[in-house]
Amino acid sequence: MKEYITIILPLHNGSSTIVDTLRCIESCRNLFNELIIVNDASTDDSVKKIGKTKATIINHQKTLGLAPSYNQAIKLSSGNIIVIIHQDITFTQNDFAELIKPFSDPSVVISTHQVLLPLKIWQKFNFWQKLFFARKVNLLEQGVDGKFDAFRKSSLIQIGLFDEAHFHSAGEDGDIVSRLKSIGKIVQTKAKIVHLHQQNNHFTLLEVFRKQAQYSQAQGTLLRLGRFDNIKQLLLTFFREILLLILLIPYLKVVSLTLIIYYGFAYSWPMFTQTKLESQHLLIPFVNFALLFTSLFFSIQGYVQKRQTI
Repeated sequence: MKEYITIILPLHNGSSTIVDTLRCIESCRNLFNELIIVNDASTDDSVKKIGKTKATIINHQKTLGLAPSYNQAIKLSSGNIIVIIHQDITFTQNDFAELIKPFSDPSVVISTHQVLLPLKIWQKFNFWQKLFFARKVNLLEQGVDGKFDAFRKSSLIQIGLFDEAHFHSAGEDGDIVSRLKSIGKIVQTKAKIVHLHQQNNHFTLLEVFRKQAQYSQAQGTLLRLGRFDNIKQLLLTFFREILLLILLIPYLKVVSLTLIIYYGFAYSWPMFTQTKLESQHLLIPFVNFALLFTSLFFSIQGYVQKRQTI
């Protein structure tokens, strides 16, 4: 059976990157059948930049978040394969072909991609955005994160779609993987994307803490819902919290304190090696230290309230 492919593109204040992403999508017109854009109450000129793109457009009057946007578009879609693409990535036609190729196997429920934040893109960010994403510079990561993933629609329907009761703007990807892998295969493909992020000057120090709170709250919610499979996954996800908790163990205080000091510098090392040193750089270890407590607080909050709301 020939696959009928629907692309779902959630859009929220993506003015700085949406044109580049749509250009990539248009280059793949022969590989998909339907494009649905969900405008999640954008307040910039994102929608104007869609122009004459051939797409079904859903407009929200208020921001609902990713999971509800995904679900609304999935219910409206005609495709039996759903490809979710975020507003701030670029890719090639070959990458798209690689992403959808695994679905010739009927047991495959998800195919996913590799994501890269190149140094030349990162260097366009302002200081605080550079700081927050420094750990990802030139790091090739793989996994389901919603940026460029394909799903079998029947499998999504079987498990009840994305969990919009517990997730607003983060964590829904980890949750869907945990639920889908019990009914089929997840394939890691060679498809590669470049993550542009939102390239503007509005990323402030406050946004650094808001983004960390958002991710940590999602992690706490995922833990409460039992979405972690092994100790390694837990350690990698909650290493900040673990660093702080070790301080409570009398014989390990010195070890923990040493690791925290190292973390304060090493976590954002490209800030010291790839940018011109300024007085703001003196704040980096203290900001990273404060982010440890931010992560601990909001992980606990997500666990207790069993919801990601930020």
